[in-house]
Amino acid sequence: MNFVTQYNCWNEAQRVNATQVFLATDKQEDARVIVVAFRGTETFNTFDWITDIDFSWHKLENLGRVHVGFLEALGLGSRNNQETFAELQRKLLEPPASRGPSISGMSGNIRSTKLLAHDVVTQKLKELTQTHKDAKIYITGHSLGGALACLYSALLYHSKESELADKIGGVYTFGQPRVGNDEFVNFYNEKLTQPVNRYFRVVYNDDLVPRIPFDDEVSGFKHAGICRYFNSFYTGQLLVEVPNKNYFSIFYYLPMTVSAIWELLYNTMILPFVHGDDYFETKTSTLFRILGVIFPGVGSHSPVNYVNSIRLGTSPKHLW
Repeated sequence: MNFVTQYNCWNEAQRVNATQVFLATDKQEDARVIVVAFRGTETFNTFDWITDIDFSWHKLENLGRVHVGFLEALGLGSRNNQETFAELQRKLLEPPASRGPSISGMSGNIRSTKLLAHDVVTQKLKELTQTHKDAKIYITGHSLGGALACLYSALLYHSKESELADKIGGVYTFGQPRVGNDEFVNFYNEKLTQPVNRYFRVVYNDDLVPRIPFDDEVSGFKHAGICRYFNSFYTGQLLVEVPNKNYFSIFYYLPMTVSAIWELLYNTMILPFVHGDDYFETKTSTLFRILGVIFPGVGSHSPVNYVNSIRLGTSPKHLW
């Protein structure tokens, strides 16, 4: 891959550069692939975990209810200033030609002094697609990054950035939390799963994060598309929804604890000796797995599991 650039972007609600995204192409000239990768939840970053487990939402006209924390991470508003979301809604409904270089809901001074993820990525993609006219765009991320990949691709359609939206070759997310309600899901499925599916959501075993925010009558968050699910043996299945979809069932606690112990032993002791040195895990990864025994579902969220699922997993063949 040819590295293009990386951005450290501003989150007005958190008042830090909390959103990282990098872009790459398959080659330097005449590229056929443009990759947009959003950085996921950092293991010991409190802000990231708070964003993931947040249940706040904002209603966007013609799109549905959307997770506020993910809008903030893309630089599209701040819960500390509700006027930013009103401005965002107005700009989203304007034709792209009349809205200027940014659709951000932030005030002008913020827009000019801070990098906002939605704005800089969109502008850079316009430049790259002009240079590489035959290239397709692939948007990806793990955890928080997966949610941003999902939301960003939806916003390209919602804001009528049709030249970019039509170039999306695929959206690949790993351990992604839920982004919006059923209205958002219907919009997303219409744009990115029909008539040809371009949305691939991968979930590993008991991963906590894809099971939040909750899919219940109170929260109302839903997942779009079909899940590519891998169990702790890396056996793949196609599922409408994963087992224990809201994570809080007491009946799953004991099986998840047993599974977390098995993951710790299998991935740190057995896997490296079966498949080679490439599968030895770092001390941080091992510590994360130990933590997962105490808090079932946390260890399954490690990016290592998703790399292993792609490298070792059987192809999902069944839809349950």
